[in-house]
Amino acid sequence: SETKQCSSPEKVSATRLSVGGSQRAKTESYTIFVIKNDNKLKIRVIIIAKRKITTGVTLLPFFIIITAFGVFMLYSPLTDFRIVTEEEFPLRINEIEDTVRAASVSGTLMSGDMPLYWRADRVEGARAAVTIVHGFTEFSRKYDELCWYFMNMGYDVYVYDQRGHGLSGRETDDASLAHVNSFDDYVNDLDAVIENVVHKYSPGLPVYLFTHSMGGAVAALYMCRCPDKVSKVLLSSPMVSPKTHGVPHKAVCRMIRREAEKNNSWDKMFRYAGHFEENVDFSKAADKSYNRFRHNLDMRIADKRYQNSSSTNRWMTEALQVRDRILDPAALSRVTASVMIIAAEKDGVVCLHPQKKLAHMLGERCRYVMIKGAKHSIYVSGDEILETYINTVRDFYGM
Repeated sequence: SETKQCSSPEKVSATRLSVGGSQRAKTESYTIFVIKNDNKLKIRVIIIAKRKITTGVTLLPFFIIITAFGVFMLYSPLTDFRIVTEEEFPLRINEIEDTVRAASVSGTLMSGDMPLYWRADRVEGARAAVTIVHGFTEFSRKYDELCWYFMNMGYDVYVYDQRGHGLSGRETDDASLAHVNSFDDYVNDLDAVIENVVHKYSPGLPVYLFTHSMGGAVAALYMCRCPDKVSKVLLSSPMVSPKTHGVPHKAVCRMIRREAEKNNSWDKMFRYAGHFEENVDFSKAADKSYNRFRHNLDMRIADKRYQNSSSTNRWMTEALQVRDRILDPAALSRVTASVMIIAAEKDGVVCLHPQKKLAHMLGERCRYVMIKGAKHSIYVSGDEILETYINTVRDFYGM
């Protein structure tokens, strides 16, 4: 006779249950557990007998069995969040994007003298605010499917284009380049988004971070600088240390410095950086879902603002030096957030060992998960990997 929805296991009292008919009966009280555990409402009920029905035959053994089964179901892993399959994706992505847009507001804020594009996708009764920090040469629209998942989980979602990316401002006239004078600028931008957008539209809610690759480096620096501003930080394929094909980082930095100082070319393209190409070999991509890969590529082809694909000499130097900053014991000692690192077994972009070292240095504050068979962009994967990934993310935020 009493119902209540909740986002985590919670006791809800059912006031009374009467047994009618000619049998003598006593009213009973029960305890019901209700769980909203995926994008479809799932309800698990545990009935705990507090006294027996006086029909002459005790039902206590029956209730013990039901209770044991219910407790098992309650504490078993919640792994049935339904993803959009590879086959469904081309048919559903427009609907997903429309749903996200219908719930969103967007705008531009100034971080220092740099305009940053942001978007807020909100739901009624949100339990936390997830801020997405994208990776190198990415953009916020690429995360629409993930935003939709988070909204279905009951979270407000915030995305923004980092400086030098997407619809945000740039520090170089060449829109194909991702340039930054210091990774501290990225950290300042994230703080500006949280302070001026997230707190405005989701006041009082816990702030969670979801980050990918370069975004993970930004978040790692941020959780050390502003430990009281985030509750949970998810680092997906974090760029603690980019791969340099066996060449020591210090040697690359020395080479860049000589060239940049000689030619005054810190804001020019790093000599080994690539250019945007419309005809990309999918087998060499960091993705494992062809339909998602194709959709993202089509968005980039259609809008030149999404076509940055090269780093500058300054960006590359900052990226190669960020490892020492992230793995600084004094800085990490300030971290108070719960952290999860999700690594891709077949990551060809960033090094795995520094990720493990970060997890080890964080100790009990961090959980490390390796996704078997995944490439760098784990959130752009096929069905089996994506389902494992999304449920791993959901379980971490729901803990």
